[in-house]
Amino acid sequence: MFRAFLRFFWRSRRIILLIVFVAVVTLIANVLIALWLSRSYELAVPSVGTIYVTGVEAYGGDLKLVNGAVSIDWGTLKWGDSRSVSFYLRSTSSVPARLALNVTDWNPERMKDYATVSWNYNGTQLAPQQKS
Repeated sequence: MFRAFLRFFWRSRRIILLIVFVAVVTLIANVLIALWLSRSYELAVPSVGTIYVTGVEAYGGDLKLVNGAVSIDWGTLKWGDSRSVSFYLRSTSSVPARLALNVTDWNPERMKDYATVSWNYNGTQLAPQQKS
């Protein structure tokens, strides 16, 4: 039985070597393509957000004044990155102000499907002239 196997192997050696060669070339090609794609699809998006407020003043922390608008520069963000920023709020209203976050004008528009912005102050109430 073993001799029959050796004879079969010896007669089929070209086919077996071809199969092994194709498998190795396919594996190497897959690895190279995966490496190329992992570098090609690192998405870096412009990550500056402008802060518009009503009834409060945003100041300090990581805020910057850009072209007369209060902005947050998140830096370059890639898939899987997370970034936290901080700033302060002061009520400029003569009545209590309730804090809420609304993110708009995603650029590019499809980024809202992949990125999230969150904060933990929704519903917090600021008394007139109170700082938070």
